[in-house]
Amino acid sequence: MDDRIFIQGLRLDAMVGIYLHERTSTNPVDIDLEFGVPGAGVYESGDLVDTIDYGAVASRLKEELAGRRFGLLEEMSQRIADILLGEFGAPWVRVSIVKLGILKDVARVGVSIERRAAGVASPRHDLPRPAVFGDAYVPDPAVAWREANHRAISAGYAVHAGGGRGVTDA
Repeated sequence: MDDRIFIQGLRLDAMVGIYLHERTSTNPVDIDLEFGVPGAGVYESGDLVDTIDYGAVASRLKEELAGRRFGLLEEMSQRIADILLGEFGAPWVRVSIVKLGILKDVARVGVSIERRAAGVASPRHDLPRPAVFGDAYVPDPAVAWREANHRAISAGYAVHAGGGRGVTDA
């Protein structure tokens, strides 16, 4: 099943970080969640017990982050995924966490993970991922296209700016 529930922009204060000032105070984090609908029953029943209550998820995460300190965003995102999969019965979850105001001149830094409950196949909405076969690296097709076009545009610029010389011309 490809159906999903999402929560975007859940802003909470959390104790997360490895630096001294981060270990003694909270920092604002912005959390985006996507998780699978646990079954098709909700479409027939229209009953909240047949799905995942996003209000209950937000409250549970607020409680968890208020009572626990995390060293890294990776650790926090894994704990959130465990809560969604284990306590709420989501078949899969995507967790993205952004630490706000951490690096000067950087708008957003964060972590994004995907996890599945045991025995749940990868949902069809997944984007193509890079693959590794033996020692050969096969890149994501969208990334390969973007990189090839960037090289072509750069080569065109070099020809124009260099008075007709190509990138490989000396």
